[in-house]
Amino acid sequence: MVEYDELRGRIAAMEAPLGELRSAVDMDAIAAELGELEQQTAAEGFWNDAEASQKIFQRISSLKQKRDGILSLQTQYEDLQTLLELAEEAEDLSLQPEITAAADALERDITALVEYRDDGSGGVEAVYTYGTSVQPYTKSVRTVSLNGASAAQPGIGNGAEEG
Repeated sequence: MVEYDELRGRIAAMEAPLGELRSAVDMDAIAAELGELEQQTAAEGFWNDAEASQKIFQRISSLKQKRDGILSLQTQYEDLQTLLELAEEAEDLSLQPEITAAADALERDITALVEYRDDGSGGVEAVYTYGTSVQPYTKSVRTVSLNGASAAQPGIGNGAEEG
């Protein structure tokens, strides 16, 4: 449906940044560390050292927050794709404002986790930062060409991936 073409393109453009964010956060490493820490909490004598046990629970909480945040973004993305497909199949234009609002919100959430920095060679480095202000997780995962976009924040889907 022609009315949904722009939205379909916007939603599709969110896939790469979401994948890069999952990669930067390393969901497999989070799952492995959570498993190890949760095993430690079940060990005999775990509660004998209150300070150590508190640190472990803080780390578990931090990891779960990070994992759940990424999973939430992924779920929102998948739900948005499904809603768009259903609206197109039913030729229901009444859903366009709802889909647009959801796409705007998801785009803002993803973009809030990305800082674009000049890479010094005419491109922009996308640096994903996720976590708390006390312990952020930052990883540079790609460089994009500006192609006329603002160096301060090219936005989702602008530029071409280079590395």
